[in-house]
Amino acid sequence: MTSGKDHEKFSVHLKAYLSVFQLLLGIGLLTLTLYVGWRYHRLTHQAGENELPAYSYKYHISMITGQQQSAYWRSIYEAAREEAAKKGAYVELMDEQLVDRLSVCELLDMAYYSHTDGVLLYPEDDDAVRRRIDKLVAAGIPVVTMERDAAGTKRTGFVGENEYFLGREFGRRILAMDTGGRHSISVLAPSKTFGSGNQFWFQSGIASAIGTEDYVLDIQLVAESDGLTNAEAVINQLLCRTESMPNLVICLDQSTTELAYQIIKDRGLGKHIDILGSCLSDIIKEGIRDGGIQAAVTIDPDSLGQRAAHELIRYLEHHLANYFTDAGLCTITRQNLEQYEEGARYENHSE
Repeated sequence: MTSGKDHEKFSVHLKAYLSVFQLLLGIGLLTLTLYVGWRYHRLTHQAGENELPAYSYKYHISMITGQQQSAYWRSIYEAAREEAAKKGAYVELMDEQLVDRLSVCELLDMAYYSHTDGVLLYPEDDDAVRRRIDKLVAAGIPVVTMERDAAGTKRTGFVGENEYFLGREFGRRILAMDTGGRHSISVLAPSKTFGSGNQFWFQSGIASAIGTEDYVLDIQLVAESDGLTNAEAVINQLLCRTESMPNLVICLDQSTTELAYQIIKDRGLGKHIDILGSCLSDIIKEGIRDGGIQAAVTIDPDSLGQRAAHELIRYLEHHLANYFTDAGLCTITRQNLEQYEEGARYENHSE
């Protein structure tokens, strides 16, 4: 038989467990309340910036880039936000206010579970990302990819430029430089967004422009983790190749362009190594002005942001979207930089 003392001990333990459970439940409710309050503040504050009263927007759009520190992608976001506001939609730049840096996969999961109305995405070349795109679309959440496509997925639309035409434009710039002699070209590309398919079409585009020009080309992938890259190590390794040091470096994102320009300039190698970059920033503009960067081939960020937001909202309103929307390439040189800064766009219309 169970003694009275055993009953008393059981009662004490039960009360202790219930107290712990109530404490954990209270902490959970407090955390949820704080999160909801934070979201409310974010939405009402952003709505004020868009000149919309709180919660009056028709659509909540999540923008995921993994490039929060990039001035180029910030410009794209601002253009998308302004375009969406014209239609009464609100664009949220995911991960902007979070303390911990989240992966693109984690941000896509957040968008899925928060039941966002649509997603604007700069996709990584990763099967896990592709699966999440298909999961969102299957749940009725349209996804428009920006700048780079997510081949093989059910994404709703793509706004940008394919790698073949990007490579062809870089090839044209190589011919325009008319340096003479054999070209030894190293392409520095972000590994997360520039997979084997992207590499193939990019090289094919360069070959279509250069033709029989005497050149050798290699692609160096720049790895990124938690916001840090090994770009400096990759560039230093290239510059240590005494017998095969490149005479032309092509950089396919903003941070690598800036770093290559600074390292080559600091080492006094500007007369021996030309740079063709991507995107625009204050540092890249400085490089174009002083001749350290011969040109930047980029998509106009305002055009990309506006067209991406337009395509997504058009789908939300009418269930129609273009499979591919050309955002238009701009080639910025010392000759047209000033005009570009004044608002002119330089698209390439040649065949």
